[in-house]
Amino acid sequence: MADYLSGRSRRLRECRERWGVPQPERYRDFAAIAAYHRLTSDTSASLSDKTWHDLDMDALYSRIENSVTPIGRQYLYRRLRTTATDQASLDSQSQVTEALRQRTDLRETLQYHLLALTRPTADSLTTLLFDRPPNAAVSALLVFSLSVLSLVAIVLTVVHPVWFPLLLALLTVNFVITEKYSHGLYAYSQGLSNLVTLLSVGLRLGRVPGADDLPPLQALRSQRATIRALRQKFRLLAFVRAGTNDLVNTLSFYLNVLCLLDLVVFLGSIRNLNRHREALVVVFEEVASVDAALSVGSYLESVRAWCRPVLARDAGLRLEDAYHPLLQDPKVNSIHVLDESVLVTGTNMAGKTTFIKTVGVNVLLGQTIGICHARAAGFERYSVHASIRRQDSLAQGKSYYLVEIEEILAFLQPREAGRPRPLLLIDEIFRGTNTIERIAASATVLRALASTNTVFVTTHDVELQGLLANYRMCHFRETPDLDQIFDYQLREGPSDARNAIKLLGLLGYPRELVDQAQDLAGQLDARKLELTEGPPRTPTPKP
Repeated sequence: MADYLSGRSRRLRECRERWGVPQPERYRDFAAIAAYHRLTSDTSASLSDKTWHDLDMDALYSRIENSVTPIGRQYLYRRLRTTATDQASLDSQSQVTEALRQRTDLRETLQYHLLALTRPTADSLTTLLFDRPPNAAVSALLVFSLSVLSLVAIVLTVVHPVWFPLLLALLTVNFVITEKYSHGLYAYSQGLSNLVTLLSVGLRLGRVPGADDLPPLQALRSQRATIRALRQKFRLLAFVRAGTNDLVNTLSFYLNVLCLLDLVVFLGSIRNLNRHREALVVVFEEVASVDAALSVGSYLESVRAWCRPVLARDAGLRLEDAYHPLLQDPKVNSIHVLDESVLVTGTNMAGKTTFIKTVGVNVLLGQTIGICHARAAGFERYSVHASIRRQDSLAQGKSYYLVEIEEILAFLQPREAGRPRPLLLIDEIFRGTNTIERIAASATVLRALASTNTVFVTTHDVELQGLLANYRMCHFRETPDLDQIFDYQLREGPSDARNAIKLLGLLGYPRELVDQAQDLAGQLDARKLELTEGPPRTPTPKP
């Protein structure tokens, strides 16, 4: 008992030390973490791979994730990639998170019970419950018949040795079948073993006192009789090779030869899984949701400012003092738009791209886990789409520009009825082509996009400011008088700053090169004005 209590104290101490402390360096197998999302996601409400990548969501997920179990990591990943269907589901998630933040005893009790599911192989539960089971490629009737005949032959051989040739023949057939089919079921066997542990954890969570107000624990409590029966049923089937104990492996080998144990277990468990899959999925999701809520609660303890957004129909988009959570020393900016899109201009490194990522990340977090990194926030429901990172596709023989125009073309497709309004985040539109064609194409396409979408687009082309009447103009600018040059503050209105060449001098470029650049810029401005106004007309002489 002392050892038990000591082990419990040590584990609880580890949970306390990790609470509120980010774990960005923890190893994460994103292929395994994404499995639950991949197998269950509804593409209509799910963030695309491209947008997830463009918004650096793997890094943000790693910043948020502090789960106890592999299935908690999988559940959190899916939550971050799936927009909540209604306010009630967000409120329910927020209720659990807040309770775990405020009630230390409850939180630590739940963490302790979840520790039973910390084995890395626990993520195999997702494949077990949501993927198609592996095909045994052998008849169930044949397997059960051979198993029964083998056991009968053993008894007959014990009674009289004359039956030994029959037993030997049956064992030979069993050995061949075992070697051919059983090895492919190893991962499935791991999942089955973890399923029994999951059911045990579900029972313990359902018995935790003082949690009647938390929906996941209520659901587990109401299903205790069902969970207990399922655990008993699968416990009888879960005696399979663990792969970590030589004695168990040896015993399992002989049992496979004697009575095809692995295949019998596999076929029996498939039948039971298909019969009870719905109840098992409920246990999986309720347990995993508690662990994901622990991650979000721990994350909120470590951030400097956040709020619960107000989601309302036709509310536009409002962020007050919003910042990007991945920055060490972030600057805050505010934006409020209704039926309009936003064109953001400014030089490189002034903050344009970070700003549109800040908008996208906060809208995404507000609609998935119910938080925004801002003093206040409110917006309607959006489907978020980004075109920020682009590169040549050598494998497909596509240039940078071709990749870019294909991405933007997808944004022009008509929106399906009943879908949320798209929020499009576009960085440096059509930067893969020459200036004149870029400006012409950008103006035309952006006008069309703004008619049915909310667009946040960045550009170096200040000429677009005079061509997009249906866009709100904002800009970032460099300030040569500042030590850091950029203050990263969003400003309303079009940009009229001409400091880019002046910055060359401040950063150490030779004075003569800076002067030449200034002279050439003046000549190009004059040429542009001449082209705009046209050549002077020669008066036509009167007859």
